[in-house]
Amino acid sequence: VTPVSDQYVPARMRVAYLYAKSSRMGEARDLLHALPVNNNEQRALLVQAEAQLLSEVGDLKEARSVLSGGLKIQ
Repeated sequence: VTPVSDQYVPARMRVAYLYAKSSRMGEARDLLHALPVNNNEQRALLVQAEAQLLSEVGDLKEARSVLSGGLKIQ
């Protein structure tokens, strides 16, 4: 999947999910932060994805922080 493909961001988000499930949360978050964002809708999607990953591994405080930060950006 190339960066110009419509499936690029969803594919990279899936990779981030797999990193998180493999106890590589730092890499997962770095990958999400490196994804291109073209509009606020995409930014919101990535913020939600990061917060969801954090929530799934039990880091609720950081998940809330990510969501709060995402609201400030928009």
